[in-house]
Amino acid sequence: MPRSHIPLIESITDFFKVYGLGEPLHPEVMCMRLEDQPDGKLTHMPLSRVNFYRVLLFTNANLHFYKGEEKVKAVKNCLCFSYPGKLESWTRSGRLHGFVVYFSSSFAGLNSDLKSFDLEYPYFNFDSEHMIPLSGQEAEELSKCMEEMIREMY
Repeated sequence: MPRSHIPLIESITDFFKVYGLGEPLHPEVMCMRLEDQPDGKLTHMPLSRVNFYRVLLFTNANLHFYKGEEKVKAVKNCLCFSYPGKLESWTRSGRLHGFVVYFSSSFAGLNSDLKSFDLEYPYFNFDSEHMIPLSGQEAEELSKCMEEMIREMY
């Protein structure tokens, strides 16, 4: 089988190394505030794939995702999802605010080979919406949950 020329970042630890984020606290799960990322880091992510899941909560977004040739601006108070094998590229034009949770399949006990996976986890498949807008109250409630996750991480 031919190898893809699009890089695959195998682990959360590798992602942190590639983008200069230091070391994750745990190799299988990590939660952090987006505004805690260094200003000079992660300004552009060229087309790549990862081998883990990611949930992003943007409470302020200066970010454009590239979905094929289409440029999609992340909106304030939205959720974005990433999953193993998803092609991604984005550019950041300013400080981001919100949260990101990274987790591995083994940490979450997910098996995408199961027939029920797409029904049980519709945001982690090819046909899913790129962004899910939230009300201010929904974003605030999720922010509180993510702050609690960060406290648990430390």
